[in-house]
Amino acid sequence: MGLAEGLRARHGWPVILENDANLAALAEQWRGAAQGVDDVAVVLAGERLGAGLLESGRLLRGRHGGAGELSFLRLVEGAAGPHGIGQLARAWGAEAAAAGGLAGLAPAEVTAEAVFEAARDGDPGALGVLARLAEHMSRVVAVLGTLLNPELVVLGGAVAGAAAALLPGIRRELPRLTDTPPRVEVSALGGDAVALGAVRRALDDVADRALTIELP
Repeated sequence: MGLAEGLRARHGWPVILENDANLAALAEQWRGAAQGVDDVAVVLAGERLGAGLLESGRLLRGRHGGAGELSFLRLVEGAAGPHGIGQLARAWGAEAAAAGGLAGLAPAEVTAEAVFEAARDGDPGALGVLARLAEHMSRVVAVLGTLLNPELVVLGGAVAGAAAALLPGIRRELPRLTDTPPRVEVSALGGDAVALGAVRRALDDVADRALTIELP
């Protein structure tokens, strides 16, 4: 679309475009769960999975910026593709509701929030959905652990709070799925991670450009 070039031409501003998961990774290393960690994968896990990758403290982008795209998960046995926790909680929750097993909800009434709330209340159908979600995410984390060998994987995005319920299942499954299981945490930054990462990216750019200013 030429967005950066268009804004630069119109306003004269320095303009940077960056992937949302990359920004989340910068935020986690700056103010979040990845402080002091140089090798980390931050997975935005809401509707669709995407990862921001830091290797030796630097963003890993790949040739065309697609290093953190996880569409290849369609090829991983037992993983449900790059679908996120929110999307799958609705879909699998609707299946449980159709079978009469999700807190009396009709399939059309199921939301991700309703699934996690029912699970907290001990609903068997909702607990079954959470078990499926934990299995799915454990395979996602295992793939990242095997391919990239990060010290830490952070589950983030708008569903980060709910994802904490999946941590015991993920941590339990990882040693079975990979020889290099990373540590897994949930972001405390939640939906603010991308915006906070944008601030960090802008500050870094200002600092870099300040060092190149030619004094009279």
